[in-house]
Amino acid sequence: MCKQLWWEILVSVLLAGCATMSSSSPPREEITQLTQALEVKATWRYLEQLGRVNTVGVRLLKALPQDTPTRPTPYYGWMLAKPVHPFAPAFGLQPSDVGVLIVGITPESPAAQAGLVPGDQMLTIHHVPVLDPREVSRVIRAQGVEQPVAIDYQRADTRHQTVVTPAWLPATVRFHVLNHQDMTAGASGQTIVVTSGLLRFMTSDDELAIVLGHELAHVLLGHVPRATPRDLLSGLIGGTFGLGSEVIVPGSGGPVSQQLMQLLRGHFASDLERAADAVGLRYAWQAGFDVARGVKIWERLAIEVPETLHTSLLSTHPTSAERLLRLETLAEELTSP
Repeated sequence: MCKQLWWEILVSVLLAGCATMSSSSPPREEITQLTQALEVKATWRYLEQLGRVNTVGVRLLKALPQDTPTRPTPYYGWMLAKPVHPFAPAFGLQPSDVGVLIVGITPESPAAQAGLVPGDQMLTIHHVPVLDPREVSRVIRAQGVEQPVAIDYQRADTRHQTVVTPAWLPATVRFHVLNHQDMTAGASGQTIVVTSGLLRFMTSDDELAIVLGHELAHVLLGHVPRATPRDLLSGLIGGTFGLGSEVIVPGSGGPVSQQLMQLLRGHFASDLERAADAVGLRYAWQAGFDVARGVKIWERLAIEVPETLHTSLLSTHPTSAERLLRLETLAEELTSP
């Protein structure tokens, strides 16, 4: 009887402790502060992904074969957003209505060589005030895209001036990241999008080059119409000169995000997929990526997402096993002495 009594007392004490622990919660102010701090970290993570995709994408474009049917475009290497954009706190800035915020700079680009860094705020272009990335584009075009760009910008509390001399890329193609957990990539119009879910799955830029090369091949081979009613991306992700005012922000999961996911899930015929695989692999190889390492993404995809092994589930796409075998053979042919 005594043992039974002590056991009941012990259980009641433990349950009371658990109830006390479960019912307590941190102060709302602490939760709010931590949420804001984590949002800043999430923004930095997103911008790192965006920079990675643009760096690999530009490298692919620079190495396109001479006979590729393309239209040259001026290249500056900056990624822009409105100053009222939620990106601002990541740079220690308060959203404002002054200037255009530089949220990313591609390494070794004209903008990088001119000394611009993420967090700088463009105030004027050719002495014309700008408040929107689209205005940057309009002013540059009005002055002539071949001309060096005179920029007045602010860093911290100090104003600076610099001149950016544009380089030229052989094709007008934009690269973007959609903050979504699905592992997919797609192209619409002249825009290529990779989800953050797929980027987290990749282990190297060699794998990213295989995926971006594939989508780039779809664009340059004419599989993707230049402008269609389906081209939500061109209207939502800005113009040639940088990210537009409606850039997708980290954590966005509203109707726009869902529409983009529906667009990315669109499929091409199997023969077009195989052509894009082969041509995209060559793009990656010519850009100096390790294609033998890059094609291993299909092996890991087959293991992690086994439904990709069955054509019945991806009727318009070759299976991951077929892609792995075919691309390994092509990679070996390209890299053999």
